[in-house]
Amino acid sequence: MRHENEIHREYKARFGADLEDASIPASDGAILRAWYAQPSSYNGDSVLLLHGVGDNREGMSGYAELFLGKGYAVLLPDSRAHGESGGSIATFGLRESDDIHRWIEWIGVRSRATCIYGFGESMGAALVLQAAHAENDFCAVVAESPFSTFR
Repeated sequence: MRHENEIHREYKARFGADLEDASIPASDGAILRAWYAQPSSYNGDSVLLLHGVGDNREGMSGYAELFLGKGYAVLLPDSRAHGESGGSIATFGLRESDDIHRWIEWIGVRSRATCIYGFGESMGAALVLQAAHAENDFCAVVAESPFSTFR
């Protein structure tokens, strides 16, 4: 895995994008943390990138590069109880759906995105599908290898 400083330098050099720290409070008081990057050639749309179980936002940095290269702003949050985000346990959607809603609101204020897309893999894919059920602000979602049950 690449270190945050290396990712920051690469985003700045390749996309003219600063890697910014972001944080929001969850409904239970946990502090959720993320990285945000907006390329100099911003197209007006944003992508929320959600990682798998046991991973963190760095695991989605390759996808972030793909989207930054096409002009999308990206938000890479650490899911609750993962990476630098708070929360005592991952609830696999019970609390995360609201967390995602809060991140979407944050993106709307920060980037004034015309469209917000959700992209998740594994647990992140399951979460984006659960959130899409209740969330009207996604223009589209991509779910890579979601799971449908705890088994």
